Amino acid sequence: MKRNKCRKMWVAGSLATAMLAMGTASMASAAGFTAYNDLAWGTGQLETNITKITSPNGGSGLPATGLLKDFATGLDTGVTLTVTGGSYDGTTQATQGANPTTGDGFTIFDGKVNGLGAISYDGNSLVLTFSGLNPSKTYDLSFFAHRNNYAWDRASLVTLSGQEAFTNTSSVASDNPSEPGGVIFSGPSDTSTRLPADNDNGYVARWGEVRSGSDGIVVLTISFDGTMGNEGLGKYGSAVRLIESASSSVGQDLNGDGKADLVWRHTNGNAAVWLLNGAAAPSSTVSLGGVGSAWVVAGVGDTDADGNADIIWRNTTSGAVAVWLMNGGTLISAGFPGTASTAWQIQGVGDLNGDGKADLVWRHTNGSAAVWLLNGTAAPSATGSLGVVSSAWQIRQVGDTDADGNADII
Repeated sequence: MKRNKCRKMWVAGSLATAMLAMGTASMASAAGFTAYNDLAWGTGQLETNITKITSPNGGSGLPATGLLKDFATGLDTGVTLTVTGGSYDGTTQATQGANPTTGDGFTIFDGKVNGLGAISYDGNSLVLTFSGLNPSKTYDLSFFAHRNNYAWDRASLVTLSGQEAFTNTSSVASDNPSEPGGVIFSGPSDTSTRLPADNDNGYVARWGEVRSGSDGIVVLTISFDGTMGNEGLGKYGSAVRLIESASSSVGQDLNGDGKADLVWRHTNGNAAVWLLNGAAAPSSTVSLGGVGSAWVVAGVGDTDADGNADIIWRNTTSGAVAVWLMNGGTLISAGFPGTASTAWQIQGVGDLNGDGKADLVWRHTNGSAAVWLLNGTAAPSATGSLGVVSSAWQIRQVGDTDADGNADII
């Protein structure tokens, strides 16, 4: 899995349960614990936003709540993580476990998961509630299980709930028999799976395209009461990773409510939008006025990363490109990012570089392909040639096929 630094990656964790991405300053005094790096053993990349938790021996219950920190910057994300259920005694074992050097735990967590230290855990379940999620965004949620203590094998039942939509995503190694450790769900709509923890590399379960409902809440429940050997408790390492998508989960979402909307064009040149609400009547219908017949709607996408899709126009006579920055049915501003020969056609709109802004995929009549990385109504931040492709090949779609946050060309 490629790491995309343009996306927001939030990691939570503990060494007996799940690694909590809470900073020391915001939580230590309030919840009575100290957060510091442990699983994140790679230095130079991560600060206190990836943490181990510790408490006095015999402590009961985990910290109640705290803000998640951004994986790259350490800044508060605005997403709150609330932890309920289970307990731990706070005893760390620095000599137990292993450093994964292969498998999904290593790959998906960028080589930063480390089971050398552990907290003894004596509960049988843990509930992680993520609140404050953006309903117009999608999230990638991964859970990593690692046995830490060499002597015993264990299993975790991991269940996703509270979501409005999701897609089961196989882990990287699940498709590679030489690198075991991935988990394949038994069905495309499964909300739970059982992870073994019977090797030093660990296992990962992963859900992609997770979208909360309007309440902005998603819940991950981890149950530790199933055993694979003679002990279901003990030193047990795990981690949770939450990645926010770079752009709206709905490409044609003009008002950022997480619902696709319609852009209309009349034969007389008038343009209009319908703000949709499922199968019900539109929540709003708005006329945008008339546009010259030489202008056609080339695509719809969020070009300025404000969470609202914008309208991209192309002049079939001059080759000019125009962008209307939208806020629902309101035209905020318009601009002209550039002009290209009419031999070039816009054949795709999508976020190619993970910056949250929709970009353009072009195709020339001679077979050449190119991209513009858009920046709202301003000139493209970059343009690039993709070379020549035989005219027998056609671009059918633009979308993120490998969940790395960058749209791909199909």
